[in-house]
Amino acid sequence: MQGFLEAFCKIEIKKTNEVHVMSQEFTYKNAVGKEETHKICKQFVMQDLKAMVENNAIKYIIIIINFLIRTVVSLIMAFCGCDTESIKLMFVTNVVFVCQFFNTGVLPMMCTANMEGQLPKGLVDFMNLKGGDSDFNAQWFINIGTTILGAMEINIFMPVALECVYFAMRTAFRLKDRIGLHIDQKTKCTTI
Repeated sequence: MQGFLEAFCKIEIKKTNEVHVMSQEFTYKNAVGKEETHKICKQFVMQDLKAMVENNAIKYIIIIINFLIRTVVSLIMAFCGCDTESIKLMFVTNVVFVCQFFNTGVLPMMCTANMEGQLPKGLVDFMNLKGGDSDFNAQWFINIGTTILGAMEINIFMPVALECVYFAMRTAFRLKDRIGLHIDQKTKCTTI
């Protein structure tokens, strides 16, 4: 719902609240002049809620996939081994950057892109590139732009949060080991 109905429902929501607007019936005249009564803002509120849930879900799925990519690449490099730590770090950084760039920037745009006029028909049909956005318009920024921005905002804080979590895990394991192991000083035996 865009245009007049969207503006009307947003004004009504500001006057009361979303729950009240969903159940409120409005009387209006249809195209032939007959009066009708419907809950016209219920559909707007439900579509707005659905879009918000989907955008947030996509945002967190992107973050989870980026974390998995980083973890898998690090494990592969630890398994394969490198001559120096610098080469390993350089390889992991480059691969993770390319994968996260594709996952965060390219995939969300391709999911909603309408490429029917830009690419050959066979490729468009094969990759199902018949989305609703043929260009970077206002609707694209509402749907996809906010999702990409939200994923980038979360990616800003993820390294610090992960370091805090890993530090807490290491500290907890050390405390567990310190409490769980007792060495008998007379026999030098370890008991648990």
